[in-house]
Amino acid sequence: MKKMLALILALCMALSLAACGGGNAPANNADNGRSRRRGR
Repeated sequence: MKKMLALILALCMALSLAACGGGNAPANNADNGRSRRRGR
């Protein structure tokens, strides 16, 4: 019984990680990782 519960909890955690893991969407950065400083 404990092993079955542990398996179910592990599956729930794996599915929630997959659901909340994000995707290949780029970050909301207009400068694409470049420094915001202007100079030199």
